[in-house]
Amino acid sequence: MPYKKKWNEILPATKEILKITLPSLVNEYLNFKNKNLIFFDLETLGFHPTFEYEQITEIAATSVCGNTTDVQKQLHYKISLSKSSKNLIDEVDSVERYNWENRQRRRGKTAFTSPCEILEFTQYYQNSCEYVDEKYAISEFFKFIEKTPNAVLVAHNTEFDINYILTRGSRYGLTLPDAEIIDTLKISRFFFIPMLRTLVDDKVAAEILSCLTRHHPRQKTKIHFSSKLGDLATALQVNSVNWHTADADVQMMYEIFIKMISLFKNNDNVDINKHKKTAFHEVFKKNKKSVA
Repeated sequence: MPYKKKWNEILPATKEILKITLPSLVNEYLNFKNKNLIFFDLETLGFHPTFEYEQITEIAATSVCGNTTDVQKQLHYKISLSKSSKNLIDEVDSVERYNWENRQRRRGKTAFTSPCEILEFTQYYQNSCEYVDEKYAISEFFKFIEKTPNAVLVAHNTEFDINYILTRGSRYGLTLPDAEIIDTLKISRFFFIPMLRTLVDDKVAAEILSCLTRHHPRQKTKIHFSSKLGDLATALQVNSVNWHTADADVQMMYEIFIKMISLFKNNDNVDINKHKKTAFHEVFKKNKKSVA
């Protein structure tokens, strides 16, 4: 099942999501009175955190007051490459590199051809902040959470980010502090896009949806709606120039989240159930295929 509830997620497990109306989403699940949101993002050297060399390469976080949506404090580190990560990059004929490339090929169109390509893609060598080791960065991030009262962690695809930080932290005996968690990818897929599709006569909604519409390369009548962070940013007129760098992604996420909530509040009388069910079944089919 896609989106099986894990950790302390604010949104319920998958089928329960179908029961949530826009008014309850706004007034209950996205009500952050007396809470503090921590938007965070990771860049990594792969997609499998259990392998020593697929380390975190950048981490950024921004704390936002739930009452005012004002930014309170920020954290940003680039992470120095470990010995095993450097070997992965330099030893192109190693077993580790062979296995890394095999795992990438399974990703199909989204595969990277080398670790260097990831570092270039995420602008790793553009020195915008301090370089520290991975243990220190994760430790400081966990302290950042601990020092934030009533923290709610916000990420775009928590399935990836939370799992990655948990796994990498466990290598150093570090434990993620207790906090509620919310996924902006879920919100986009199951609420934001269904709302846009329902508001067929609304000019603003139609323009946003048009920006998110993608046509199948060989079947022009087959379309889907993107919930990628950079695509959402472009559709909502948020700066996406440095998409795929952790600090820029956090800023995008924050601005997108605020704009989505505003649109939810302005249209909370809309029944999005039809298109929400469609979104659920599309995600379910996609996940079922990936498991098969």
